[in-house]
Amino acid sequence: MNYRKATIKDKEVLAHMMTLLHDELPLQEALDEYEYFLKNGVFFVACDGNEIVGYVHGVIRTDYVEGSEQYQNPKVGYIESLFVLSEYRKQGISRKLCKMLEDWSIEQGAVEFASDAYADNTDSIEFHKAIGFEVSRPIVGFIKKLKK
Repeated sequence: MNYRKATIKDKEVLAHMMTLLHDELPLQEALDEYEYFLKNGVFFVACDGNEIVGYVHGVIRTDYVEGSEQYQNPKVGYIESLFVLSEYRKQGISRKLCKMLEDWSIEQGAVEFASDAYADNTDSIEFHKAIGFEVSRPIVGFIKKLKK
C-alpha cells in the first residue's frame, strides 16, 4: 500500500468514492465539491498499486469546533470525510490516512484535531476512539427550512 497527497487528476475516482460514502450525493455535485474541497483543504489517498482504495479529506477550521479550546489557538485540524473500500477495511489504512492528516494539521499550525460521526454509526465512533479521539460532548443537530 502506498500513500500520497491527492491532486486534481484524482477528481473522478474520489468524487465517485464520495458518492459511495454519502449515497444521497449526486456524482456531479461530488465532482464540483471535490475541486472546492481541494482548494480549501487536503485529500490524502491510499493506493494499491495505481488504484485508489481510500481517502481522507481534511481542513483547518477556524470556526467553532465542538469541544475544542480554540480560545488558545483558533486552528483545529478536522477530518471532514474518511472512506476506504470495503474489501480494504481492517488493514490499518484509515489509521494511516488519519495520521497523515494529523501531521498535516500540525504543519498548518493546529494544536487540536477533531472529527464527528453520526450517533448511530458505531463503527465510526469505535474507530475514532481506537485512534485516540475522545467524545467531546454528544449533541443533537437541528435544522429548520426558512421561508422567504
